[in-house]
Amino acid sequence: MAAIGPDVRISELASAGPGGSSDDFIEIANFGDEVADLDGWTIYRCGANGSRVYDPQVPTLREIELAPGETYVIAHQAATFEHADARYDVSLANAGFGAWLEDADRRLVDSVAVYAAPTDSECAMGSTPLPNNLDSGRAQTYQRVGVTGAPATPTPNSRPLTSSRHRGRRPRPTHAARSAAPTPPSAPPPVTPPARTPTSLLLVRNGFRSTSGPRASTQERPTRRRLPPV
Repeated sequence: MAAIGPDVRISELASAGPGGSSDDFIEIANFGDEVADLDGWTIYRCGANGSRVYDPQVPTLREIELAPGETYVIAHQAATFEHADARYDVSLANAGFGAWLEDADRRLVDSVAVYAAPTDSECAMGSTPLPNNLDSGRAQTYQRVGVTGAPATPTPNSRPLTSSRHRGRRPRPTHAARSAAPTPPSAPPPVTPPARTPTSLLLVRNGFRSTSGPRASTQERPTRRRLPPV
């Protein structure tokens, strides 16, 4: 397979969880095969009315890079994550929400919208929003299972790549400082997760599906890395 370079997408999100209406988060991940430099990138949210909020959800990312398979999580201050990479104080709206990811040149990289019909959203970018019917009490989230955006039919053993988690149950690795003359990181070896038979699934839409139960992962999360100081 030809190299595709870095490919950063929104990989998982939810507007509530077992901890309540502020138990929300957005995760991005590098689905590509090269390190992604996120310096200057920005994450925004779309509000309950579908409009994009132009204040960043967290400060612009600085000195952050993601190797293939690595993730970066931002979460509400009241969220049950023990080791989120960044925190924010304005919760994602339970009535409808979205996420918008821009690169350092303010170009749209990815966006996801979750709204009940007939509400539309800038974060949907012309597509139909995902249904806003996650069961927060069971810690359901939307997780990316494809990077093409094409609709698909879920299979009994379908599972997101590296984005699912039972949040707050396992310590997450912290950023590791790199030396001024680092050794280029190598891609982590592929990990095949065990098959899991879901109890219920929504139709995969725009590359996402809902989880069928609590966020769970038997995989350790790879460490996020900072770029060396200039």
